Amino acid sequence: MNFVPVEAVWNEGAITLTHPEFELTFSETFEHIEERRTNDLILGIRPEDVGVVDDPGPNTTDVDVEVVEPLGKEQLFYYELDGKRFTASIEGHKQITVGQTVTLRIPEENAYLFDNRNGETIKHQVLPEDPESTSEVFQ
Repeated sequence: MNFVPVEAVWNEGAITLTHPEFELTFSETFEHIEERRTNDLILGIRPEDVGVVDDPGPNTTDVDVEVVEPLGKEQLFYYELDGKRFTASIEGHKQITVGQTVTLRIPEENAYLFDNRNGETIKHQVLPEDPESTSEVFQ
């Protein structure tokens, strides 16, 4: 999993996560964890949950591909954010090359949030019982 330190701004019905290279706004309501609110969070995102998209939009950031690791059915590529290396996984048939700039989307439904002070989980994804549906649990 990729772990990225972010600063949180809690709004009514939303949270905005800022990092020197991107800003994410999640629309989920966090009212039931009011007492655990902190501005010092860690965003967790699995490499397979980082999406490569054609156009910039909400919850996206542009990165330069540093390394491509073809694995057949899938391929990993590595990129940097604020001097730290991260990983994304995409389908093996997609064309991606070292030096290419790609737009990444971080889906709200797959993001994890941790309290950076004590490591406590604020939000995590739960694998759905029905593959056709997705659900999340907020602790």
